[in-house]
Amino acid sequence: MNVFGQGGKRDGQPAFAPPSVVHDPRGHSDDESWIDGSLQQPRSPRHPLLQALASTFAQPLLLGRRLAAFVATPPGVMTAVTLVVLLAIGAAGFSAAQSSATRQQQLRTLIAATEPVSFAAHNLYTSLSAADTAATTGFANPQGDDRLSRGRYLASLQRAAGAAVEAASGLPQTGSEDAVAAIRQIESQLPIYSGLVETARANARAGNPVGSAYLGEANEMMRQDILPAAATLFQLTAGEVATQQTALTEPQWVPLSGQLAALIVLVMAQIWLWRVTRRRLNKGLLTATVCMGFALLWTAGASGVLWYAGERGFTEAASPLATLTEARIVAQQARTDETLALISREVSASGSDGFSDATDTVARALDHTEQATAHNSPNPAIAAARAHLSAWEDAHRQIVAAEQRGDFAAAAAIALPQNVESAPAVILTPDTIDSRLLLDAPVDTTRAQQTTAAESYAQLDADLARLITGARSVMQDYLTGGLAANTLLSTIVTIATIAAMLAVALGMRARLQEYV
Repeated sequence: MNVFGQGGKRDGQPAFAPPSVVHDPRGHSDDESWIDGSLQQPRSPRHPLLQALASTFAQPLLLGRRLAAFVATPPGVMTAVTLVVLLAIGAAGFSAAQSSATRQQQLRTLIAATEPVSFAAHNLYTSLSAADTAATTGFANPQGDDRLSRGRYLASLQRAAGAAVEAASGLPQTGSEDAVAAIRQIESQLPIYSGLVETARANARAGNPVGSAYLGEANEMMRQDILPAAATLFQLTAGEVATQQTALTEPQWVPLSGQLAALIVLVMAQIWLWRVTRRRLNKGLLTATVCMGFALLWTAGASGVLWYAGERGFTEAASPLATLTEARIVAQQARTDETLALISREVSASGSDGFSDATDTVARALDHTEQATAHNSPNPAIAAARAHLSAWEDAHRQIVAAEQRGDFAAAAAIALPQNVESAPAVILTPDTIDSRLLLDAPVDTTRAQQTTAAESYAQLDADLARLITGARSVMQDYLTGGLAANTLLSTIVTIATIAAMLAVALGMRARLQEYV
């Protein structure tokens, strides 16, 4: 039986009838429902951290891609080169200006604070030794104790007290615990020393032999305790001056290398620009090169002047100052031993050997000072000091000869000051403290040959004091000259750097406008 009817139709249905279509309420047919289902499938949520990173870096990454695309173009390359040149110039100029300003401030501190503290320690050292020498001389010659020797002793103590205060006030800036301890030791023991000296003087005036024992105890305290502390203080402060001077006078290698690198970058930029634009010179870059070259030369010149000041200052001032100070202390102690021998009425070979060692030290110090200042005009104080040293040696030999034959009266006449009644009274004023009392003798150097050991020693001490003052003045002059060379360096480098950066910007701007 044919299941299909006529025309290929199933019974009851038309031929080739499409399948029935069911419409949903939204108007979509069942044939498209699978698409809607796939679109409506839920996606897995992104991690909050990834969302935060995407929202944070999406815009910068986009800008970075755009910037990279711009840099790949000729205007972008030129802009990048401009920024590199500006950065190199700015970094070099800032480094040089900052280094110069810092060094200038440190030089001012060295000149105004550190060096004066060192010289105050020097004054303390020499004043204490001079006080001990004057006290011993006054005890050996009590007739003149109330006039010349007494005045020198009191003036030396006054100078020592003032120098101790000045050094202590400046020590916080140098920052040395050992120096503070030395100051405290001196300040605590100096009243005890002066009390022993006054007790010895009172017993001597009363005719009590025990006075020499008190003087010997005072002298031992000065040499064993007080003077070593003063020497430590002087060495620490002088070492601080030398350290700062060495550090501040070294060439400024970092700023100089930075400025040289900036010049190299400028030259390379001009070569690159010439190859790109076929133009040999760029006015802006050429002007910047001149500005940076000027800044480099000025920095190098200032560094050279400061280095020379440090080298010459150490050779002509710092080193002679240390040797002269030590020579003066040794001479003062030799003079004290010479006087103590009269008081104790003892003659020993060790005393003569000690005197010879002291005079040899003084002679070497004079030779060292003369060699250090050989290129300068001859210093008359050195010749005068040699003459007075020779006269003192002759007088000392006469003293030893008189002591060996037991003629202590003749030895005292040669060793101690004479004509004390005609000696001028000592007035404790700033002028006398700074001139006559500082030198412990008149400043007349024409009398090379003296009749007594006291006069020869006084003149020698005066010559050494003048040489020390001159050495300090030389060092201050060199440091001041170095400071003057660096005074305008920071300002000039800053101006040259700004001018160079403006010139680079203007010079490259003209080339960039060609691409507009």
